[in-house]
Amino acid sequence: ATVSVLYWTQDKRQMVVTIKIATDLYGAKVNYLIDFHTVPTLHELKVKTEAVFTRESDARRPVHAPSELFKIDHIQLFDVATRGWVELGTNGSKIVDGCQLYVFQPPNKWHNDTQGGLPPAIRPPANVHPSTTIERFS
Repeated sequence: ATVSVLYWTQDKRQMVVTIKIATDLYGAKVNYLIDFHTVPTLHELKVKTEAVFTRESDARRPVHAPSELFKIDHIQLFDVATRGWVELGTNGSKIVDGCQLYVFQPPNKWHNDTQGGLPPAIRPPANVHPSTTIERFS
């Protein structure tokens, strides 16, 4: 069941849009609930997602793996109508509150993006969720 998580922030002035974003990190699927102040542009989505998953990747990095920034190669959106994955492409108009995305990194031996089920989406740990991502990384 999909639950839409549209709510007002504590100051009641801004709506929060929550998007489920999954990826593969070192052979494990990760699925996070990531908040935005409005429906994000594709650029805003990429910047914040890369920052969150760079921090998570660093936290999970095996000792022998190189430290690297998380970079998005392409994004797929789960289409509830067809019950399948579709390429998001360069048009972010399909991004809506509560949607499920899967972000792929460029192919490498550390992140293989094998097919399989996704874990339930959860909030990133406090040490992974940057509070000023857009300002610092754009």
